Amino acid sequence: FMTKRQLNKSDIPGISLPEIQEIEKGYRPPLETIIKLSTAHGMSVNEYLEEIARTMASYPHPPN
Repeated sequence: FMTKRQLNKSDIPGISLPEIQEIEKGYRPPLETIIKLSTAHGMSVNEYLEEIARTMASYPHPPN
């Protein structure tokens, strides 16, 4: 998602690289972090979460 928006992990003020790596592994960040991420992406929180949902829906899901 960040690559799509041409952002580097270091471009997001207030979020450390280890925190970004944890989010990439599936950690659910607090609202404060989501606000920082949406701001860095130039989106509202709602737009950001909708884009995340669309992006995740496009990934293949493992069989049950």
